Amino acid sequence: MLFALLWVAFGAMAQVVWLQWWLIPTRLQLWLPLAAACLPWFLASGIAQQETKSKERFGWWFAQSAILIGGFLLTLNFLPQLGFMFLLLPLFPPLIAVLSLVVALVKEAWIAALASALFFGWILAAGFPLSS
Repeated sequence: MLFALLWVAFGAMAQVVWLQWWLIPTRLQLWLPLAAACLPWFLASGIAQQETKSKERFGWWFAQSAILIGGFLLTLNFLPQLGFMFLLLPLFPPLIAVLSLVVALVKEAWIAALASALFFGWILAAGFPLSS
């Protein structure tokens, strides 16, 4: 249910504004493997953020955002054909902030991690040209 809430909240205007929110069948096949690949990250993040104060949660958000953006910048060095990702980099810190807020509100690491991984996997499958 948490995934559905995130999916609808972000996807309500996505079709009109910035991306094809409904996945084509080829991308839909990639969604669950991408979500499974994201699950360890979000589970570790959720466990680390349990019972933390606001300042610590801000530190986790900042560290995750820096690592994610740094990883994408490193990827761009090796795969310059993904140059469009440079335009998307500013979207990741607010997205990670929302997912950190989900962890804070749910207080159950596995539930938050599963919902976050499904949601982030959907974003990856919808937003990046992984398949033709």
